Amino acid sequence: AVVSTQSTGKNKLTTMKDSKVSDKYKMVRFFEKRKLFRKLKSAQKGEEKDEEAIQEIRDQINYIVYYPIGRKYISLLPKEPYTDEKVIAEQVEIMETIKAKVSSSEVTDASQGEWSKDRN
Repeated sequence: AVVSTQSTGKNKLTTMKDSKVSDKYKMVRFFEKRKLFRKLKSAQKGEEKDEEAIQEIRDQINYIVYYPIGRKYISLLPKEPYTDEKVIAEQVEIMETIKAKVSSSEVTDASQGEWSKDRN
């Protein structure tokens, strides 16, 4: 019984920590997602539909929605481009992982739905 309460306490602590990190970047993710949905909408309405660009925007939306909870968020649209190779490599790794999950249907494609306020 003692072991289970210790592990529950540890999980609760981890959840609280994850929640703090997630809350910290909630607004950044919200505004980035809004910008990307606008970009997607205009790209789809354009006369020259660039499927590659549309797919890139879809991948970026999925990146925002499925970004790992509890990790410091690496912005897709920073004010100044990242120069740290470690940060760039981490961002690419996370993006590739999320792309693989979406293509294998492990998670749904968040960019397929319309923009709504009840989504993160």
